[in-house]
Amino acid sequence: MTASDKRVSLCLVGPPTAGKSTFARKHLLPGWWSVFRVREAVPKGTAGLGETTAWIPEASVQKGVDRFLANEREVHILFDNFPGHAGQMVHLAQSHRRVQRDLYLVRFEVGWHDCVARASQRFVCRRCDPSGRVPASTNEARTLCARCDGPVARHRTDAVADLEFRYKRSQSLLPGV
Repeated sequence: MTASDKRVSLCLVGPPTAGKSTFARKHLLPGWWSVFRVREAVPKGTAGLGETTAWIPEASVQKGVDRFLANEREVHILFDNFPGHAGQMVHLAQSHRRVQRDLYLVRFEVGWHDCVARASQRFVCRRCDPSGRVPASTNEARTLCARCDGPVARHRTDAVADLEFRYKRSQSLLPGV
């Protein structure tokens, strides 16, 4: 195995609006990375009141990670905003050792005032990303997507109350990661 064949996973973690998705979109070559997102890796119908994830039971998250790693043949994997807390990091590290894959963590930081300012400038395009999660580039009037000319809207969890909850949760859980 050469250095270019090395199987690598990269975890991008940090508070909302820190630039994780923007970094991934701009700096990680499309087609070279397979992306893991909790919502997509856990089977439908398992969402519920979990322990620390608050919406998916931790056992379901662990099974989703293990299933993803067991089936993934790509050389590089990007874990999008995962792990979310220390327990998930421990499981992720153990899972990577089992499949002999290197694991790296990149932590993004942003202060609360910058978080709010960045959220006010963030839009999504449901035509380009039906999940409404990936930030969209807009025209000057901030009404249309620069990529497809579709309408843009605010990110659904960027309302100040939601943003404050997500920011505080991130700040309290990430030190263990």
